[in-house]
Amino acid sequence: ISNEVYRGTDYRGVDLTWWKNHPEPVSFFAWDLQEDFSGGYDHGKRAGVVHVGNHNIVCGAKLWEWGPGLRGRVWDKILTDTDGPYAELMVGAFSDNQPDYYQLAELSCRKGDFTAALEQIDRSLSTNAVNTKALNVKAMILRKLGRPGEAKQIASDVLVIDPLDFLAMNELYLAQIASGRQSRAKKVLAGLERKMAGQVESYLELAVDYGNCGLWDEAVEVLLRPVEHKLDFAGTYPMVHYYLAYFHSSTGDDTGASKYLSQAARMPTDYCFPFRLESIDVLNFAIARNPSDARAFYYLGDLLYDLQPQKAIELWEKSRQKDDSLAIVHRNLGWAYYRTEQDVPKAVASYEKAVARNRRDARLYYELDRLYEAGNVSLDRRLALFENNHEIVAQRNDSFLREIMVMILAGRYDEALGYLAGNHFHVHEGGGQIHDVYVDGCLLRGSQRLRDGRFEEALKDFHAASEYPENLSVGRPRNDRRAPQVAYYVATAYEALGNTEKAAEYYAKAAEQRGAGGSSEARFYQGLSFDELGRRSEADRIFDELIESGKRRLAERDVVDVFAKFGEGQTVAARKASAHYAIGLGHLGKGASDKAKTEFEKAVELDVSHVWARARLAELDER
Repeated sequence: ISNEVYRGTDYRGVDLTWWKNHPEPVSFFAWDLQEDFSGGYDHGKRAGVVHVGNHNIVCGAKLWEWGPGLRGRVWDKILTDTDGPYAELMVGAFSDNQPDYYQLAELSCRKGDFTAALEQIDRSLSTNAVNTKALNVKAMILRKLGRPGEAKQIASDVLVIDPLDFLAMNELYLAQIASGRQSRAKKVLAGLERKMAGQVESYLELAVDYGNCGLWDEAVEVLLRPVEHKLDFAGTYPMVHYYLAYFHSSTGDDTGASKYLSQAARMPTDYCFPFRLESIDVLNFAIARNPSDARAFYYLGDLLYDLQPQKAIELWEKSRQKDDSLAIVHRNLGWAYYRTEQDVPKAVASYEKAVARNRRDARLYYELDRLYEAGNVSLDRRLALFENNHEIVAQRNDSFLREIMVMILAGRYDEALGYLAGNHFHVHEGGGQIHDVYVDGCLLRGSQRLRDGRFEEALKDFHAASEYPENLSVGRPRNDRRAPQVAYYVATAYEALGNTEKAAEYYAKAAEQRGAGGSSEARFYQGLSFDELGRRSEADRIFDELIESGKRRLAERDVVDVFAKFGEGQTVAARKASAHYAIGLGHLGKGASDKAKTEFEKAVELDVSHVWARARLAELDER
């Protein structure tokens, strides 16, 4: 039973063990478990799942769910046709595996000392007799020692545990051949290839297992299957050919190595992303043997960037020097110049080169515009990027949304709202920005219509801002932080139409809205609504809070938002712009228009994309 408010929801007195008691999407973490199990149970289906593990080793657990609220129902539709709500159970454990003897056995295999390897793998299995990877290595060793019958039995036993263990299936195939049973071997191989389904990473993983044991011939045989069968994608995947070159060289076949290095350098880069540690040696070998291969430098940079970003940048720059035509290299350098070196102009220049070399990659426009925003690039330049490439941009939701955001910044509300209404948008987990963009468009167009005396049309826009269109794939939250702002605008439209009763109703809704969070925008409109209702002291308290909170934010040290898991954190300039904007709202509420204008100008100077600071300045200029 909870005794606290968590992430804006009051859980005091609530039994957290029931899914139905979580109205909003939520994560709960547990530490220092006291039982040797955790799980979930669906009472409707009378079925569930349980994880059993020593709580001294499995110390942590987590529950994530979308919940039974409106947002949860939207995600039920997105994630499944008929399976209903989604709940995710996780556990966290200390690692207690002992790989030492397993790896010693691999090293002995590489030396060709299979007798020592057998002793070492048996010692590894003594601590975990059902370690299927160790059992597979034992099958390899027994086969190499001329004991195919025993190897076949072990491989068969592994397949009882895991019918999709490709290494066990391949060892069974090789053991059948070693036993002289060609027809049976052929059937096993056919079954293996059917289950591998042409997936390139399955072939690579199987070959790497053999490579780790120094069984180069077996590794080559595995990778020749997709190449000789000319499998779609797998047969032309660059890393397959780099590995073939490496394995051939390891057997002393330099002619074969050169052949596959040459082929690898000509293979398409699309969707090739090496990630295995073993690939570091393979790509370094490729670079040493063929230093003119720009793509080997590029792939190695991809692999190293996460933990060695500066080394990755050096590799990508060498790749660019050798072949300036690869758009993805310019893109990656742009990404790294911004993320690693914080050099926005340099990043922008690199991204622009990427776009020039591949105008049909819609994702590039999304990423470049984010950089334009970070670099406070002029609105005209951003508009031109999208207007000249609209058909490509519209193929991706995230890029298309950036175009719509820029249109709203430019005051082209009809076009922006038309695009939002006429397309279905898919939202990733943690993404809901599109609804804010929709609300901005409705409110800003409505505000313009209100100033133009088109009160009925303005009211229609303001009411529309309160909706959650199904095509945007965003569900209504339990506490809508934009609700006070929307209700205030609805009230102003009713007031303009002379309907003071309705205006008072919506001013009250805006003022009394609970759970809208600490949003400066929400608090500002609540303050304005209190003022309209004659509750000036409450309004002044809010406006003073806005001024003080903005000043505090300006004085704060820059910190990383550890919860910005799914989104992009604000730049320092954008955070400062938000602080100036909050101060400006406070002054505007208190009637100090000149002070407000100064703060809004500072906000726009820091962040040309601050749509509401721009809107406030436009309104003040029209007065």
